[in-house]
Amino acid sequence: MIFGFGLLLYLLSISVSYLLAAFERSREAERRGLEAQVLAREAELRSLRTQIDPHFLFNTLHSISALTTADPPAARRMCLLLGDFLRDSLALGSKGALLKAQSIAVFPTSAAGAFVQKTFERLGVMEVIKDKLKVQAGPAAIPQAVAKGEAELGVFLTNVLLAPGVELAGPFPGDLQQDLVFVGAVSADSKNADAAKAFLDYLKTPDAVSVFKAKGVTPG
Repeated sequence: MIFGFGLLLYLLSISVSYLLAAFERSREAERRGLEAQVLAREAELRSLRTQIDPHFLFNTLHSISALTTADPPAARRMCLLLGDFLRDSLALGSKGALLKAQSIAVFPTSAAGAFVQKTFERLGVMEVIKDKLKVQAGPAAIPQAVAKGEAELGVFLTNVLLAPGVELAGPFPGDLQQDLVFVGAVSADSKNADAAKAFLDYLKTPDAVSVFKAKGVTPG
């Protein structure tokens, strides 16, 4: 009886192990299938770009320009279609970069980090890349991990990623972005209102704007 029970447990454990192995193989096959699909679309898109640039953009913009007076609604439709094409091109590039990376440094326990996770979901790659995510101790650790070779890719705020040893690959497409807006104002009861206003005025100067851009901040 004991022998029979032990044999049953043995067979059950083998069955469970087989099912787990089959599940892992299925997930791996699904991941590779998605990667292959995205890479194929990227190759097709690159091929298309070589055929249409720059003449495609020139002809499209020329047609839009001609339609602005003859048929404004048609010009608007063409603008929207062109925008959709360019946006999809950028999104495809972002998705491909995430799928090809062997490791991705992130910091999800922050507002910006949570938005990054949502972006992965919107791109449809979260399930595929979640095992490659390397959670860091803080935002500053993301570019450090990339610079040290501990992570192949880092995703966070642009100004955080601008660090020595890190090359900025670029932002997500516009429709996937969520801008963080900083506003400056002078308090009504400020004792140094003139100095505060002078400082705000300085932030609009070309010198200040160049510093903002160098740090990955878009001046308003």
